[in-house]
Amino acid sequence: MKKIHLPFWLPQTKRALVWYVLFILIFILYHDFWSWGTYQPLIGGWLPAWFLYDIVLIIAYAVIAFFFTRKYWPKPPQDIEEKNRGQKSRPDLK
Repeated sequence: MKKIHLPFWLPQTKRALVWYVLFILIFILYHDFWSWGTYQPLIGGWLPAWFLYDIVLIIAYAVIAFFFTRKYWPKPPQDIEEKNRGQKSRPDLK
């Protein structure tokens, strides 16, 4: 069976696929073409519903981006140095 090589921009793991789908979904939902040019219905008599929709999407994106960066953002150098100091040094590596 021949191994298929995927392009670099396609997710290579299931975890990466989840993040890929989440970001693409938010991107697609943000372009709410179904409410272009409308101002009805009004929430509370003055706030257009599409504005509330935008607020919810912005909060959803912020939450997704927060968890993505918590998982994949590199650790600061001082954290790595502190971790390395805690390990026993090997005398044969001098």
